[in-house]
Amino acid sequence: MRFLNFQNITVLRRSRYSLAAFFLFINFCVFLMNTGNLFAVGLYSSSFNAPSGSIDGMTLALGGYPLDIAMNPANLTVSETKKFEVGGSVPYMHIRYQDAYNDPDPALAYTNNINIKQAVFLPHMGLIVPLTKKLSYGAALYTLGGAGIELNGIKRNTPTGTTLNNWAGTSLPITGDMKQITENITTRFFILKLTNGLAYNFGRLSVGAGLEINYAEHYTLYEYRDITGSFRIPGKGFEYKSDRAFSPGGIFGLTFRASEHVKIAYSYQTISHLPLNGRTRFDLDRPDQFYRQSNVSYIFKLPERHNIGMAITRNSWTWVLDASYLKFASTNSSINQILEYPLLDTPIGPTNQMISHVNAKDVYMVGGGAQYKPAKIAYRGGYSYSSLMLGEDGSAPMFAGTLHQHIVFMGSGVDMGDYELNFGYNHLFGKTLKGNDMSDWDLSHAMYPIQSPADVILKNIRMPFFTHSTYFSVDAFLFGVTLKY
Repeated sequence: MRFLNFQNITVLRRSRYSLAAFFLFINFCVFLMNTGNLFAVGLYSSSFNAPSGSIDGMTLALGGYPLDIAMNPANLTVSETKKFEVGGSVPYMHIRYQDAYNDPDPALAYTNNINIKQAVFLPHMGLIVPLTKKLSYGAALYTLGGAGIELNGIKRNTPTGTTLNNWAGTSLPITGDMKQITENITTRFFILKLTNGLAYNFGRLSVGAGLEINYAEHYTLYEYRDITGSFRIPGKGFEYKSDRAFSPGGIFGLTFRASEHVKIAYSYQTISHLPLNGRTRFDLDRPDQFYRQSNVSYIFKLPERHNIGMAITRNSWTWVLDASYLKFASTNSSINQILEYPLLDTPIGPTNQMISHVNAKDVYMVGGGAQYKPAKIAYRGGYSYSSLMLGEDGSAPMFAGTLHQHIVFMGSGVDMGDYELNFGYNHLFGKTLKGNDMSDWDLSHAMYPIQSPADVILKNIRMPFFTHSTYFSVDAFLFGVTLKY
């Protein structure tokens, strides 16, 4: 009888390992299928798993789940058993882009009002393995965030203010004699993290550190079509595709039990340099202009991050309070892509520098929430506030995902013994940002090529006539399964 019981236990353990491997494989495959469709979810996701994403998205001092390594690896020591977590979030985003260009010439005036609604799936997985009573190992694979947008059919004037045929050298009937065209913009950027870490419990103090491998890809397509959108104008616009970028990073964390009921925590995340070098081509639909291609040099920096938090537990209640500081201003004041050759046309002539002055600002985040767990079911809720990374001078529709300040969190979890089910919901309240007259986006749509000093004064710079705004909101649904073995 003992032999049979031992055999049953062995089979059960093997089945759990097989189930964990199966979920890992399926989740990884789903991620690969979705990397090309990541949308403007924000450069940093509002939360990385359902338990944290049901409170305030940070929970620095709480712990107990494999994805804790994303914010504070010291909390790996909270779990006394092996755990494997798999899950994801489904952000449903609403982006609205509006602009208007007023001109004394009615043929040049236009307005745009474009609404985009789309959902994507962002998976995550992780594990905790207690190596001894005091030393624990953890690993996690998750999507840090992404940015991008797909805007089609944006009304525009030809860059020279002349007819399409005159500007592009085409001979299109009807639409070729018009001064207006359409602009299509597609941009995708995502960051995936794989973190491995160790944590050691010294008694009241736990210390953890993790090695991060960051992976990113970036793609941008600008294309111009006639006013009907049916004909792509050859040799105009450009396409940029980065190489697959890898870079190391690190995270360090501390959790201190100040009393029986109170824990405080701190973590620090290092800066990471992602080499998004790639290739840009300006010969769209013009094979005879194959020479209008160039390699690109571009480094994107993930900023260093400081986090601090506190958790208070009494009976069935747990309260958390967290804060975070991200140093964007010193790392991403501009996006500077350097071409080998001066192939980019600008109002003042061709250049080899594709620069976007985003004027990023440091970001401050504060949040708090509570968990009530009287038995096997946990009820969670919370709120967080974040300062804006971009202001009016850095506004552009491609950066819509950075426009979130007020977030409400709620969710629940069910402990089934051998496994745990968690669900969460985030609502990122809508935010509208209007660009100012000196932003790169306004300037690029309010100028014509400069041919003489009189042009500058009389007609070329038309900043007061162009206005734009971007609106962004998100409803995110989170879920996760944690296996204990």
